[in-house]
Amino acid sequence: QLFDTYLLVPSDDRLLIIDQHALHERLNFDSLFRELQDREYESQQLAVPIMIEVAPSQVKLVEANTALFRGLGIELEPFGGTTFQVTAICHLYDEKLVRDAIYRILDELGQGDLFDKDHFKAEALRLATRACKASVRGGDRLSPSERKGLLEGFRRLRPPYTCPHGRPTALRISMRDLERNFGRS
Repeated sequence: QLFDTYLLVPSDDRLLIIDQHALHERLNFDSLFRELQDREYESQQLAVPIMIEVAPSQVKLVEANTALFRGLGIELEPFGGTTFQVTAICHLYDEKLVRDAIYRILDELGQGDLFDKDHFKAEALRLATRACKASVRGGDRLSPSERKGLLEGFRRLRPPYTCPHGRPTALRISMRDLERNFGRS
């Protein structure tokens, strides 16, 4: 571990420099995505419901898709007129951002058959991973077993080799690059 942020993995002809935070975020994202691929999100009741106003043209859309919202981890109930109350959300949503998620879903549902539930789940996971406190951070000193776990996860990783935000998880420096930079070639 270098600077409590990078993992160095030498081999015969290259050196891999792995960003521990980006890698851990990627591994967490992949794990959550696999876990949620075949099942619905489970919601937890809110102590205080979140009130949301929708356009009059969207009321029927919300009412017709309550099962879809529930499957995405958002439980909505009519409150009267164009107002609905969010009574439960899954752990992936930040309460402050759930309204935005609902409006995004409604916008996509308004496009008819173009709504892709799996794509929306992946986007929700990206947002959740961004705020995920389970991922190690740059500057965290890792134990040998934590480093080993991350490297084992890296070996199983498939493209894309980036964190959910698009940052690379690793940088590869070849022996040839090193020799060229030190004037040996």
